[in-house]
Amino acid sequence: MYIGNAICDYLKTRTNEEYFKIIMSTLLKYGLINENGVNLKSIRMPIDKKIEFEYLVSGHTQENLYSYFSEYPHLIALIQTDNYGLNKRSYQKGSFYWNNLKEHYQKYFEQVFTDEEIEELINLHMDLDNENRMYGIDDYSAKIDLIWLLENIQNNNELLKNAKIIRNKVGLTLKQSLHFTRLYYNSVLYLNVLHTGRRLDEDVIKKIKYLSTARKLEEELSWKELFTISYDELKSRKTHNFKVKNMLRGGPHASSTTKNRCFDGKNKSSEREVRRITADGVGIAYSFDNKVRHEQAVEIIYQDYPELINMYSEMVRKNKSNAVARTLAFLAAINLQSITFIIESNFCQIYIPETITKEQAQTCIRILENGKNGVFGICKCYQNGWQIHVLKNEEDGNAEFDYQKAIELIEDSIENSPDKDDEQSIHRARK
Repeated sequence: MYIGNAICDYLKTRTNEEYFKIIMSTLLKYGLINENGVNLKSIRMPIDKKIEFEYLVSGHTQENLYSYFSEYPHLIALIQTDNYGLNKRSYQKGSFYWNNLKEHYQKYFEQVFTDEEIEELINLHMDLDNENRMYGIDDYSAKIDLIWLLENIQNNNELLKNAKIIRNKVGLTLKQSLHFTRLYYNSVLYLNVLHTGRRLDEDVIKKIKYLSTARKLEEELSWKELFTISYDELKSRKTHNFKVKNMLRGGPHASSTTKNRCFDGKNKSSEREVRRITADGVGIAYSFDNKVRHEQAVEIIYQDYPELINMYSEMVRKNKSNAVARTLAFLAAINLQSITFIIESNFCQIYIPETITKEQAQTCIRILENGKNGVFGICKCYQNGWQIHVLKNEEDGNAEFDYQKAIELIEDSIENSPDKDDEQSIHRARK
């Protein structure tokens, strides 16, 4: 099979990781991948699929993307609306990004979507950009469902309306409902959820919410099984292991327009701050103003580890990429087993090793107990595969937690399950 056909086949479902690895190995073999991404100029395949695959691999769009909209309007989903330093305050109706998206959605989809639906899609588009930039993962992982919707709406102009019916029936967000729609479109399960007049109980709703955030099940779930299988059994079912690469860029953006500090009390935080907790539980903090970028602040807090800073600088130089806070936080986690807090107003990203020590947990919990105003994102760093996993709530896919849930996730990451004595000592650390 020609590599162009293989890529197009892969993009139809975007779920088979092994198939993806074969494609990438082939591209590497023929010198079509370098440190800047993938180059498909010599490959025979539709232009829109070239652009989409390059976006998947490289994490950025072509400069001339806009010139393809008239022929491939679904590529509007790839417009990136966020730049470093922006937060949700820039996403208000009538802002630059809002007006830019409105112009294109109206121009190419006004015969398909109502004005209200276009506004809903603009909000979704911006939220997807902001969420993924916040956690440093590739934009493509969030945009898949929106790309699919815009590409297939021409053949079925009821797609969005039906997704909203499912959303309202189950109590989902539009993002979750579109994810469920794409993964299970036209399956028996999808059609029954859409058309049933049966009242769904809490247990069934919980299962559908899980399906609306998880990867696609390898074996189709029947309508009857949805009611008979337990929630734990459903979660144990095999899913397609699709992953996207981490872009590891930028710094956090506060999820609120307020000037609340993330931490109060004894561990009170500044509006912009980074902290570290080493494996022995020792923590230090560094506060900085708007003249200092997050990546500079993380370098400063780890400046007593010159080998780590040199490794980080070499990565930036070799990959010809920008210096970013997440990359150094990741390196600190896998090389020093260090925890890094990156704080912006009331939002805090926490980068942790795959397992943490009891001493780290105690220090972490003492800090988090004072985080009643905070919104937390926790990113677990894995040396095997050099991956960052953004922890999410299994039921709703939300990646933002309050301080209590953040504490639970920290306790779950302690190296070796603590015995009763250890649990008591950790509990004491929370007082």
